[in-house]
Amino acid sequence: MEGRRYTCHYLFASGVVYAGTVLPILVAIAAAAGFPPYPALMLLAMVSIYGGQVTHYSGTLSPVLFGVGYVSQNKWWAMSLAMALIWAVISFVVGIPWWGLLGLF
Repeated sequence: MEGRRYTCHYLFASGVVYAGTVLPILVAIAAAAGFPPYPALMLLAMVSIYGGQVTHYSGTLSPVLFGVGYVSQNKWWAMSLAMALIWAVISFVVGIPWWGLLGLF
């Protein structure tokens, strides 16, 4: 399932276009299933940034850095995996409880 979600990213020219078209549909599906819309949007937005981070061709500056040989593909993927794991831990261990303290959940 996760691979299909990231495959959907390739159909859009940018992350902004993806967020503007796909995320509202996913939030509507979550709301129809009984999940509160605002937390659904926040969670989907939070995990959508990982798709732009992990690959060497998905972010704005990524193709330039990769294309000129500044970073090898293996190093890019290793650093991206490490950063994605760090951000996931921060997001889920700190971010979601913080949203709870703010009353968003």
